[in-house]
Amino acid sequence: GDGLIEGLLAKKAGELKLRGDKLGAVELYRKANKSIDAARMLAALAEEIAIEHCDPLRAKKLSVLAALEVERYRKNAMSMASVTGAGGAESIAMATAKTLDTLMTLDTAGDASGSGSSKVLDNAWRGAAAYHYYLLAMRQLYRGSMDDSMRTCIRLAEFEDILSPRVIYSLIALTAYHNKYYGVCSRAFVKLETMQHRSERSRDAVQSLAVAIFTRNAPLDPQPLQKQYLTCLEDGTGYQACTASGRLIESESGRGESRSFVCRTCRHLCLERMIEDLSNCPLCHAALDSGFNSR
Repeated sequence: GDGLIEGLLAKKAGELKLRGDKLGAVELYRKANKSIDAARMLAALAEEIAIEHCDPLRAKKLSVLAALEVERYRKNAMSMASVTGAGGAESIAMATAKTLDTLMTLDTAGDASGSGSSKVLDNAWRGAAAYHYYLLAMRQLYRGSMDDSMRTCIRLAEFEDILSPRVIYSLIALTAYHNKYYGVCSRAFVKLETMQHRSERSRDAVQSLAVAIFTRNAPLDPQPLQKQYLTCLEDGTGYQACTASGRLIESESGRGESRSFVCRTCRHLCLERMIEDLSNCPLCHAALDSGFNSR
């Protein structure tokens, strides 16, 4: 019966994990249409790769795969109603109820599990977005695009539960300093100074650097940033950011330069002016010719 098959599947997956073949276990779950188990394992692998191996690019790829598995599960669950709909109104109602029950079970599983890998169930694309914007910020930093990098780094403040807060606010402070946004830089230093679990030596070093910077530069910005940036920096409230540039997308501005497209796969946005030279979504890499809607 189903219980025997489930037991054999769990046993085989356990053997693969013990041998260190976690991707083999993922493939086993995928072939058995156990998308949620595959997604959980991929998300856990992404977290492990990011923390232990410091490989954010691979972590992003694994997070994208995890999100795609969650999407596959939800798509299959929602299609159940149409498959059984031929039996009349009662069958449709039963199928719809079963679909909703299945999706609620998915959400409950995400809430009940205390592991980091359960985050992929709450918001399938959150992990992929965190690593994506981090990698984008680093590319902008190394090519000297300080203003772009600073804005993308600010977007990372939403992802303290995925990325290291020390890394996030150190990057914001670094890019803001070189971009001469000393007000933003000061806010980032406050975050670093008040961070929990810092050693006294580390805290003293941060304070000494802050004194050295702000005795020579008043903590002011050359131009005010939009409130979405500052709110995100202050309390981690996210905002819609272009997946190609990291810049804020002002949905209610009505300005031509803020026209955007939304990816049908990951549902993240990209500014129209940035999409012209692209063939794939910057975040999930879905083909743009059939995968974007204007917004």
